[in-house]
Amino acid sequence: MKSNITVSTIGTSILTNKRQDNKVKEILTKTANLRKNEISIDDKKVIDQIAEERKNLLLNSDIEKVRDISAELNGLLGIYNNNLNQMKNDMHWFVATDTYQASKIKDILDIWFRNKNINQILSIEIALLQANENVKWSFPKLVEQIKVINDTRSNYNKVIFNLVGGFKILQGFMQTIGMLYADEIYYLFEGTRNVIKIPKFPLIPNYDDKIINKLRLIKYGVNTDTEELGILIIKENKDVFLTEWGEIVFDAQKNSFYEKLQEPVVNNIRYSETFKRQFNNLNPRQKVELHEKIDQLSKYLHTKDEKDNPSSLRFHSINYSRYTHEFYPFTGDGRRVYGNMQNNTFIIEEIDSHL
Repeated sequence: MKSNITVSTIGTSILTNKRQDNKVKEILTKTANLRKNEISIDDKKVIDQIAEERKNLLLNSDIEKVRDISAELNGLLGIYNNNLNQMKNDMHWFVATDTYQASKIKDILDIWFRNKNINQILSIEIALLQANENVKWSFPKLVEQIKVINDTRSNYNKVIFNLVGGFKILQGFMQTIGMLYADEIYYLFEGTRNVIKIPKFPLIPNYDDKIINKLRLIKYGVNTDTEELGILIIKENKDVFLTEWGEIVFDAQKNSFYEKLQEPVVNNIRYSETFKRQFNNLNPRQKVELHEKIDQLSKYLHTKDEKDNPSSLRFHSINYSRYTHEFYPFTGDGRRVYGNMQNNTFIIEEIDSHL
């Protein structure tokens, strides 16, 4: 039987629960949204001391006491009915802000998990995910990271969101995207033991291909008119970016959008008839990945910036009589896409095995 993925939001409960000292509470409150370089040396010493104390307390406590100390573990242990052996079989992700307190919590949880021989643990750190005006820039990054987790779901039975810990703003947004990416979402009321499964609503975006193509162009940094896009985009000076909802909409509808071969994001690529026939014979997953590679290549040919030619694409010249260049179309697949550069336009000729 396949194992599960759990995704847990991280808050500060390990440091703050049952805290009696008013001075310490004041330090924890005022530094909750701050990064390491934004905290005074004295306040950092206090946080480090508290983190060390709480780490030792967790390591030397029974399950019920652990659930009193950590909201994150309270939720997870509730989902697993306190069964640590069952937790060992699953992959566990932590989602946290880039604050200093969150980094200490992640370290404590990592140590506790490994102390219990639960070793399949990874963390996501999202910058700017604090309660201020910069939070708008963090949501697209969060969606992007959740999509990375979602891309591995075929290897697992289900994806479970544990939203017991974490800042309210993080919990709220994770609940929204959980409607699209999670199979089960859990929460519990503070001070209780029984986790509550949040029902999933049929949250299915439905925009026409014209809108989806505009989102696609913006995603790859190509100028387009923004009429009708509304809450799907955000403008900053002359730049336009997808909002968190724009990211979700594009990701939710890209499979159907990429079912048909789309024109590249910049007019610097053409398709041969052979390639068009080959594309139509690909499975849906391959069509999406190949489209994303072509979009990335189109951007690279436009910018000529090597950062737009990552190793996963690796567009490069080859010494072969029929073709001038190749790139990688699929992950974990030895095939290549071959073509010829003519007058600054790349003509994609065919998909074939490695020469």
